[in-house]
Amino acid sequence: MTVRTVIQRGPKDKKVAAFAVDWPGWSRGAKTPDVALENLEAYRVRYRPIADLAGLVDEFDAADALEV
Repeated sequence: MTVRTVIQRGPKDKKVAAFAVDWPGWSRGAKTPDVALENLEAYRVRYRPIADLAGLVDEFDAADALEV
């Protein structure tokens, strides 16, 4: 199962945020879409305890790559 991901551009394209659609709160920002996606992937380990608290750690661990 891939992680459905959305890229949101801010006003004047100065900032970008990447969001994991199915995982509320798992999002990261940056100045470019590529860096935002890298930041989001790097944050995966830090988001895992939240999935655990929600009782969804097995589903989270089974999640594959980000898919924009």
